[in-house]
Amino acid sequence: RRHCERVQQRVCRAAAPAISTTAFCVYPTFASMDREALQQYVCLADEAVELKLVNSEDDLSEENIDNDCRHPEFTHQVFGESEKIFGFVNPQIRLFFAAGSMRTYMNMTYDRKTPESKNVKADNPIAQINEWLAPGWTSSLDEFRKQLAEETSFRPPGELIAQYKTEDDNRTFQIYVNGSQTAGFADYLARLQIFLVWYIEAASYLDLSDDRWRVFLLFERVEKAGETRFRSVGLLSACEYWAYPEHIRPRISQALVLPWFQGQGHGARLLQALYDYYVPQKQVIDFPVEDPAEQFTRLRDFVDCRNCLRVPAIRDYAGPFGAEFVALVQKHLKLAKPQIRRVYEILQLRRVSDTKSAEYKDFAMRVKRRLFQPFAKSKDSERRQMDKLVGEEKTVYMLQQKMFKEELQESFKLLLEQYHHVLDRIAVFDK
Repeated sequence: RRHCERVQQRVCRAAAPAISTTAFCVYPTFASMDREALQQYVCLADEAVELKLVNSEDDLSEENIDNDCRHPEFTHQVFGESEKIFGFVNPQIRLFFAAGSMRTYMNMTYDRKTPESKNVKADNPIAQINEWLAPGWTSSLDEFRKQLAEETSFRPPGELIAQYKTEDDNRTFQIYVNGSQTAGFADYLARLQIFLVWYIEAASYLDLSDDRWRVFLLFERVEKAGETRFRSVGLLSACEYWAYPEHIRPRISQALVLPWFQGQGHGARLLQALYDYYVPQKQVIDFPVEDPAEQFTRLRDFVDCRNCLRVPAIRDYAGPFGAEFVALVQKHLKLAKPQIRRVYEILQLRRVSDTKSAEYKDFAMRVKRRLFQPFAKSKDSERRQMDKLVGEEKTVYMLQQKMFKEELQESFKLLLEQYHHVLDRIAVFDK
């Protein structure tokens, strides 16, 4: 839902006039220029910024340099809430990254720049992006080519904890875990994490002065012509919070798969690697998640349900949701209680596919009751006050009750859609 709202905001911004009427009053230069002529100097930032993961010098050839580029999904943290750049006609901002080390090239070209005066200045997008980039980036393509030649010596920082091959094309991927003080990790992360800002709406950079951070990095390992190279694929971060008396709760913070690798199952692999790393540790209690985005919620539901189905005692559990089921899941998988409730409901839905059956109606009633629970006390209070209402007041109250029931039903439908999405993915995985 938040993603849809964000898309709607972008559409409105793209359609709205880029220069307000007040600008013509404040700036004399604006007043002397035709409004339509001025509009040509405004563009959406996500259309101007081009991101490219560069594997070899061949990717920079004239015929390939514009191939396989991606645009940011979010630009508000870098360019402001309008997500627009003013002052240029057809600006092109190239941000290229060496696939392994993430060493960076940035340059900007444009067809024309707005006439400037004392009160009218073009934006400086290079300076704006520079605030988010690690030091040491280059604007020289020749220098960047020299850096690419050194990629064969790059090795991922951290401890290798997992490796897998894709079934369709037999590519090799490796996952490394890093702490704040891991050699080479801070420099690498500083170059990588601008992608967090481009693709996570409320992203923030990690504070590596805090040694509780653990970051799981995913790379593709490529063997070619007797050389070994690595390609950056994604990351998953967690902060180890203390829990009484001597336990820890690894709170999952940010998860990202770079756009060139999305939709290939790598996010699930990263999350599974985190579980495999932490579950055997006796001091770990569970895995809370910090403000999860809808995409991550679906990913988490899929991985957690798949893991539950692999444990016969959980898979075959037929009793009601309660302390017994919670203890069973926490014993094997250490999931947080709210997530255990979601998993239980998804697995129950898997068993009651017939929407006309008594079992399904019972399932729906229990889920709606859970959705209603946060409002139960306030609704009881409202019902006690209803006898005091008369005339129009009572009519308004009844209307509010009707609207609440409709919203509850809509929430239930949206939740079912999420649950069915998870079950569909599990069905594909089982094949």
